[in-house]
Amino acid sequence: MGLLDHLTGLAGLTDDVREEIALAFAFSERGDFGTAVSRLSALAEAHPRAVPVQLALGELRARQADDEGAVAAFGRAVDLSVDAVDGWLGLGEALVRLGRPDPARDAFRRVLSQSDDPPRRARAHAGRGRLALAAGRLAKAVRELRRAAELAPEEITVAADLGRALVAARDPEGSQWLMRAARAALDGDAADLTLVTEAAASLPTGKAAEELLRAAASSPRLDDGARAVAQAALARRLAEGSRLDEARTLAAAALAAAPSSAPVLAAWRDVARAGGDYREALRAARRAV
Repeated sequence: MGLLDHLTGLAGLTDDVREEIALAFAFSERGDFGTAVSRLSALAEAHPRAVPVQLALGELRARQADDEGAVAAFGRAVDLSVDAVDGWLGLGEALVRLGRPDPARDAFRRVLSQSDDPPRRARAHAGRGRLALAAGRLAKAVRELRRAAELAPEEITVAADLGRALVAARDPEGSQWLMRAARAALDGDAADLTLVTEAAASLPTGKAAEELLRAAASSPRLDDGARAVAQAALARRLAEGSRLDEARTLAAAALAAAPSSAPVLAAWRDVARAGGDYREALRAARRAV
């Protein structure tokens, strides 16, 4: 069940409030967050003690990357009801993004003490793991993120963060988790190129990274600029292995598609340098600057 279904299915809401929440989410799905948040803000003023309205407002503000606004709405929800698990969960996640670890830990602790729902518990453990990772507490980060991955094995972001924690702990398993997350991202609705290049970079040698970059470079889900960055990353990897002919071809195609992209220029520089063309390498470096 999605959050919208959960909120609109709660008892005690009138039909008009349910419809207004659903309409606000519909606006957000179309990318019109301004209208969505405006309508929910007005609804919250009209129904100041309606917990589902505050939860919906907090969720949309979080999606809008307004974490301060999300904290305010989720905080209001838990003030109205200390049993509002989704309020504590959203509050904790927004506080993590804002870099406020102590109240975030308290929020996640309340989620874990109040809920047996695996997806909610997974998000709470993931939040605790991200806090630990940011603080350099790698053993705790790995432990919490493993729990999250066990509870929500389909969550790409959890797999990626577990991989980052393991890589930071110099555990070779980290690359496997990053690769798993990157492959899942490429197969999803929106390919995450940053994750793909990060996963490839975590593997200094081997064919797995090259295969991943080739998949990204040919992915129909990437626009031309993103595909050029993927081609550039592959070209750099090939140049490192002295496979200069293909590296030059790929780097040239990337440069033609995205001549002002810093990652593409950096790859062109490295390919030129690997081939001994230092003048062209210097020219690319100057263009990147």
